[in-house]
Amino acid sequence: RYDAARRSDVAMRTRAVDALNRSLLSDLLPVQLLRGAGLQVANAVPPLRKLMMQAGMQPFGELPSLMRGGEDVSPGVVAGRRQLR
Repeated sequence: RYDAARRSDVAMRTRAVDALNRSLLSDLLPVQLLRGAGLQVANAVPPLRKLMMQAGMQPFGELPSLMRGGEDVSPGVVAGRRQLR
């Protein structure tokens, strides 16, 4: 269940990181200019920079119940940890 819930989020982040990496390795001047301009704008506008950082760290879409602070229904599990018996 967790894997299915997180699959799209992981795929989206993977594509975003791949695009950034490709832009760093590109020899095309327009790509370098766009990357540099985007980073300058993000640096110059603190709310935009904060939004970008949150988007990079915060899971996207519907969160599994444990990530929302929900309870696990499995017996013997307390706060995400198995009880020792």
